[in-house]
Amino acid sequence: MFVAIMENEEDQLKAIAAQLRKPTGMDGVEVGKMMNHGNLNINLAAMDSLQIKQDDSILEIGMGNGYFACQMIECAERVSYTGFDYSSDMVMGLKAERS
Repeated sequence: MFVAIMENEEDQLKAIAAQLRKPTGMDGVEVGKMMNHGNLNINLAAMDSLQIKQDDSILEIGMGNGYFACQMIECAERVSYTGFDYSSDMVMGLKAERS
């Protein structure tokens, strides 16, 4: 598990909840990967529902590590994408990965 050994279960659950709310550090990277996997079907269904077309603009609030951003951009030509996330570590990780 990505959470350090803690004295009691309540502390472990609080640590997990904090990472889910705002992933940070190396644990946050692991949480982001787990969220990518856990959110796969809902994100694919959302992209299908959006019916992204040429010249569309997409605003994603809570994009995490941006795992699905490239897939959205590649749905059509000249798609504009802007993503925001509460976790600066997730945003910085995306920027580093895309550089």
